[in-house]
Amino acid sequence: MAAMKWEDVIGQEKAVVQLKTLMKEERMPHALLFCGPEGVGKLLVAQVLAAALLCEHTEGPCGQCPSCQAFQTGMHPDLYTIVPESKGKAAKSIKIEQIREVQAEIARMPYLSDKRVVIFDGADTMNEAAANRLLKTLEEPTGQVIFILITGKKASLLDTIVSRCMMVNFGSLPRPALVKALCGRNMPESVAVELAALADGSFGKALELFENGGLILRDETLDFIEQVSAMEMPAVWELAQKLGGLTREKLQEWLSYLTMILRDMLVLYGNGAPELLYNQAAVERIAMLLPDFSEKKVFALLEIVKLIEIRLVSNVNTRLLMEQFLLKIRELS
Repeated sequence: MAAMKWEDVIGQEKAVVQLKTLMKEERMPHALLFCGPEGVGKLLVAQVLAAALLCEHTEGPCGQCPSCQAFQTGMHPDLYTIVPESKGKAAKSIKIEQIREVQAEIARMPYLSDKRVVIFDGADTMNEAAANRLLKTLEEPTGQVIFILITGKKASLLDTIVSRCMMVNFGSLPRPALVKALCGRNMPESVAVELAALADGSFGKALELFENGGLILRDETLDFIEQVSAMEMPAVWELAQKLGGLTREKLQEWLSYLTMILRDMLVLYGNGAPELLYNQAAVERIAMLLPDFSEKKVFALLEIVKLIEIRLVSNVNTRLLMEQFLLKIRELS
């Protein structure tokens, strides 16, 4: 684990000020709930806060004391990070066995620091048994332990757990900050600008798009919407077969790009500000589509995409689903 410091955090000044103030005034609660979109830095802030809480100095993390040095190795004996796990094909979740294990650990005296820190990354994935077990610990905390729960889906948590935590809200990252951070990863600025717009304020999503060739898939989606009105039936079956052969994750990504393009059309119809566009580099191509896509048609297409996304999460034949999808779009042409 690399050295952690508050300066590493991007675009979450309000949350950082709130946490540093709690530390300075010695009002840190025993449980915090970090809420906000995925990929905006919640885990990074939790890690920096943990390093600061475990540091020997009040203005930590100092990066020099034995605690900070242990933290940098990723082997600090007083820090526990709980993440969702899966067995076989089951969905990942935080299980009661993980809660029991950490409860046994925090019952002992700290090894290196004067307290323990437990981070739950993906706290909303706790099954019912795990959530109830954690709730009992939050209701009757023992020793110097601080819990940090991280979630992008607060509504999935028990209300009783939420009520026992101090909320720290995280927002989407501003595009300029996101572009700067991406360029800091040796990414060309032109690519960083496009990814920042597509990622909707999520640094994690922008990196994922870059690593998975997201711009290529976006361009393929734009090619599709340009050609769909004139597409002959053999081409429809061929495209349905190609899309049906994608993984569900890739297909969801393809549909998300289609949604962004359609929403950009609505922005152009409403004479919205250019910074509201997802596909700023492709605005001329999208503008040329407007004569073939009325506002009414765009709204109808968005509704179709939404229904397809809902069906995609079920155990459905993706090729047949894409055939139905493409035929519905042709009916609107």
